[in-house]
Parts: sequence; structure tokens; C-alpha cells
Amino acid sequence: SRPSAIIFFGGRSQAPGLHEDWLAVHELFHMGNPLLVRRLPWLVEGFTTYYEEVLRARAGAVPREQTWEDLRSGFERNCQPRGGQSLSEDSEHLHETHRYGRVYWGGACMAFVLDVAIRARAAASAAKGGQTGDETPRSLDDAFRKLRRDSLRSPLTEADVLGTLDAAAGGGLATRILHDRRSVPVRDWLVRLGVVAPSGPGKDQVQLNDAAPLAHVRRAMF
Repeated sequence: SRPSAIIFFGGRSQAPGLHEDWLAVHELFHMGNPLLVRRLPWLVEGFTTYYEEVLRARAGAVPREQTWEDLRSGFERNCQPRGGQSLSEDSEHLHETHRYGRVYWGGACMAFVLDVAIRARAAASAAKGGQTGDETPRSLDDAFRKLRRDSLRSPLTEADVLGTLDAAAGGGLATRILHDRRSVPVRDWLVRLGVVAPSGPGKDQVQLNDAAPLAHVRRAMF
């Protein structure tokens, strides 16, 4: 009754190219997902898609600039609502519409915005001399761990999940992103972090600007 995984290798494999592999990281991360009353693809797949990128960068398997470009590119393609459908609606009808890229990367975009918001909020509070308790999330990492711990006592509903994320980020941010049919200002967040989109011929990776207002948050992420 515990999560498990089996990873298969080709019988003739000499040196499996796993250093930059995302698939194993993605599937193994699922083992730590919160237990839910019903499946929530925007959370289960979306947040896992975000962390498959972040964790590989933290481990040094993928350069930071490449990771930011991969995130930026994924957000550019799939962060925004399509045809007036919110992320919640696309997630609910995923297996009917097959908008897998939208739900996986739209959820990853949501995770990214929440991570930045939680970290920025914690940093601003600390700068003002505010005190935070041991249970106060300082990042999405903390909030996700809390969801996992809470779910081991009793499986969580969508309202439970959103309550934890909204409390951590402030302003009902998670609920707004999930249900909003308007554009998500993801580019603004990237600019504030100092993630500058590639421009000009021959440039295919972002540039990182350490003079940006939230560059300290970016460096803390990975």
C-alpha cells in the first residue's frame, strides 16, 4: 500500500543517459504528491512538471540558464487560458479535450507564480523584522510538504489544497490563477526575477539580471 516505481533499462544499455533525464524525476516526484479525495491534474501533474525542472537545476544536472529558458518557453506556450477556458476547467475535462500541455505546463506556471509570491512575501516580512513561525511556508517547497503531511491524516479536497496555497501566497492568489479566464502576468514575474528572454540572432537562452528587484528570490529558488 505504498507508492513504488520500477525503472526499466534496455538490456544492451552501456551508459544510460540519465544525467539530464526529466522523466524519472517527474515520475519519482509523484510518489510524494499529497493524497487527494479526487484527482486534480492541475496540481498532481502541473506542480510535478514544475519540480521536474527545478530539482534537476538544484542538483546541478541542468544549468540554471537552460532551466530558466525551459520554464520560460513552457510558460510562453501554455500558461495562458485558451478559448475562454480557465486552468480549472481544462483540468476538469483533461481526458475529454486532451489539452495535456496546457494542464501540465499551466499548472507548472501556477506553481512558479506561487513559489515566487510565497518567497517574496517571506523575504519582505523578514526585511521588516517580521517573525514567522516554524510552520509558516517560506517557499512552495514548504507549502507542498505541508499538503503532503496534512494528507497523510486525511485525503485532501481541492478546497483544502487551495486554502493552504492561498494562505501561503496571500491574496487568494492560487484560487485566482486556477479559475481566472484572463491572462496570467507571468512575464512580469520573470522580468522582476531578472529572467530576460533571448533576443537577437544566435541567442537561444535567457540572460539572468542580478540587478532585478527579485533577483535574490530567483537565486534562492535554484
